[in-house]
Amino acid sequence: MEREETQNRILIAAALLLAAVLLGYHAFYVPQVSRPAAVFVEPDASSQSAAALQVNLNTATAEELEALPGVGPVTAAAILEYREQYGPFLSPEELLEVKGIGEKTLEALQDFVYVEETE
Repeated sequence: MEREETQNRILIAAALLLAAVLLGYHAFYVPQVSRPAAVFVEPDASSQSAAALQVNLNTATAEELEALPGVGPVTAAAILEYREQYGPFLSPEELLEVKGIGEKTLEALQDFVYVEETE
C-alpha cells in the first residue's frame, strides 16, 4: 500500500509539474506579430483625373478652380475677383492674399496649381 501511495504522489507531482510548465509557458507566451501583406489598390478614374489636374491660376475658369480640392464656388469667385483686381498671380503662394485661403488650403492646392505668365 505504501508503494501505491508513493506512486500516486509521484504521479500527482509530475502532473502538477507539467501543469506548471504549461501554464508558465502560456503566461509568458508572446505571439509573433507579422506585418500585414501589401495590398495594391487600382486607382479609380476620379483619383487619376484629380492627380492629372493642374490649373494655371492666371487662366483658370471658375469651373476649373472648383475642381480643385477645398475650392468651392465662393473661393473660386474670390480667386477670380483677386485676379481681376490685382492682375496675374506671380506665384501660387500669392493665393494666401485671397480671402478664404489660408495655409492649410494652400498646402492642399500646392500640387494642383501653377502660375504661367499670360500675354
